[in-house]
Amino acid sequence: LINRLHRSGRLNVPALPAWMPVSGLAAVLLAPSSRFDTLYELAMIAVAFPLLVVAGVRDSGGATATKVMLLGGALSYPIYMLHYPVGKAVAPLVLSLLPGAWAGGAAAAILAIVIGISWLALRHFDEPVRAWLSNRLGSAKPARSLA
Repeated sequence: LINRLHRSGRLNVPALPAWMPVSGLAAVLLAPSSRFDTLYELAMIAVAFPLLVVAGVRDSGGATATKVMLLGGALSYPIYMLHYPVGKAVAPLVLSLLPGAWAGGAAAAILAIVIGISWLALRHFDEPVRAWLSNRLGSAKPARSLA
């Protein structure tokens, strides 16, 4: 819906620096837990996340920022699909290599592994399958590599 409104010209949003919606997302995701978590999450899904998408629709970042954002968008689904099974599989290994005092380092290592495996899945599975399907089904726009 947001994309359709933007393309039709009915969504007039001023160009914002890319760090603004990213900071808003970080604030939403890093909010402390409370007894109102269910209501908070519902409000974030129904209101905050769509507003963050609207805020980022006309980012004024340069070419590098655009590439980083496109890669982040391309990686979002593989990360979503793989973060739990990969994290569950590698966490015991990482935690056995790093002592408990290094919990932040262990979390960073697990995150890096999840992102790396998600990139491999994007590059060597998702993009080739999308390109094959585009060719097979006659899509007007073939998939392009973002990774």
